[in-house]
Order: sequence, then structure tokens, then C-alpha cells
Amino acid sequence: MNNALGSTTPRYARDSGDIRRYPQKSVLIVDDEFGIRNFLVKGLSDRFALVEFAEDVEKAEALRLRCHFDLIIADIRLPGRSGVEWVTEMREQGGTTAVIFITAHADLETAVAALRAGAADFIVKPFRMDQMLASIERCMERQQIQRENFVLKREVGKLFDSGIVGESECIRGLLALLQRIAP
Repeated sequence: MNNALGSTTPRYARDSGDIRRYPQKSVLIVDDEFGIRNFLVKGLSDRFALVEFAEDVEKAEALRLRCHFDLIIADIRLPGRSGVEWVTEMREQGGTTAVIFITAHADLETAVAALRAGAADFIVKPFRMDQMLASIERCMERQQIQRENFVLKREVGKLFDSGIVGESECIRGLLALLQRIAP
């Protein structure tokens, strides 16, 4: 919905302090540094319905198997298994949770590995909370668009399965357009 200035109202609620809230969303924070975990937990607890944290992949995996998370924020370098290895394994098992990787060791090889593992974003430590919040908002928007696309594809499939009948050029054009938009 557009306001008088022409900007789009975000999909997620804001309060008068312009804080984006995700009242039905959950986030898992995985970092071995207490300071980073604490910073993220404090910064996100009033924005999400559930914020959990773990200091290594094993504890994070136990939490993930117990509870659905809409977002995972994970350090790339963790004790034991790396965050990249863990997320790669999750993806191979069909996991689709959005992941934001954080790291103090930013190089091209690390960034490429993170993106290949399926990261939605990659943030270099140290970071500010506004940087993290911007990344989170992009992830939430992307998830919403993916859900909408899934629903649209299903609805278009129903149209084709319902046997729309028509040989006019107008109907053929409409069907061709629908197939291009939602294959």
C-alpha cells in the first residue's frame, strides 16, 4: 500500500519507533562468541516471537530438530563443524530455512562457500544492529515472495487442470501469459 510519499508500506509490523517486528517468526543464533550471541539475542528478542541460541553446530542442530526456525544466523567458523558444512548438510536434507552467515574472516573464498551453501546473506563482523536488521528484513521479504509464488503456481496449475476451454486468440494469449508468469 502506498502512502502520500509513494513509498511502500512494509509487510511486517512497525511500532512508532520504526522497529520491525516479526511476531510469529523464530530465529536461531549460532555463534561461539558470547558477546556476539548476547548482542544478537538482546537486539532481536523484542522483534521475534522466539529467539534461541547455541554456541556450536551440535547444540544448534538439536534445537533445530526440536523447533521450526524461520531464520538462522550462524557464524561460519564454529568449534567442531563449520556453519557452512552444517547448512550444506541441511540443504541436502531438504531444509529451506533462510540463513544469514556472519564471520570475522571475510575473503572471497569464504563468501563464495557461504553462498554456495545457500546463504541468503553474508555479514562481516563487527557489524551494527541496523545492518543485521536490514539483512533480516530482506530475508523475510524474500520468504514472503517465495510463499506467494508457491501459492500462485498452485492456483495456475489448478486452472490448467480444470481444463479451461477456449480456442480464441484472447484465451490462447492468456494461457501463454499464465504459463510464462507461473511455470
